[in-house]
Amino acid sequence: MNTSPVAAAAAVSNLLGALLWAGVVAAGPGPWPPMQKLALAVGLLILGASALVGMVVRSSRWGRRLAAGLAAGAL
Repeated sequence: MNTSPVAAAAAVSNLLGALLWAGVVAAGPGPWPPMQKLALAVGLLILGASALVGMVVRSSRWGRRLAAGLAAGAL
């Protein structure tokens, strides 16, 4: 396993961003019922963890693309 520190930092920051957005979606007022908020929050966490694994453990292209998609969606 040969992961660069930059990729690891990007993966961790992406996961932290997903955690923050999951918290905002789950706790904040919104147009969704509570179960849909929970489903959205869990989905964000699963995608963030998958991107972290793809970038750090596998050093794969799909992990970088998933992380970029999550970052673009957050913006």
